[in-house]
Amino acid sequence: MQTSAQGSWCKVSATIAPEIGVQIALPTQRWSQRFLQVGCGGLCG
Repeated sequence: MQTSAQGSWCKVSATIAPEIGVQIALPTQRWSQRFLQVGCGGLCG
């Protein structure tokens, strides 16, 4: 868990095969339990 002036959050890191890194920072307080993921359809990097 990490804390800043904006609040505290839990950072979740994962690896999707073969070598795709993913990081998500989820708030620990006042979270509506909704999540929006936006990507570029495989055209990034």
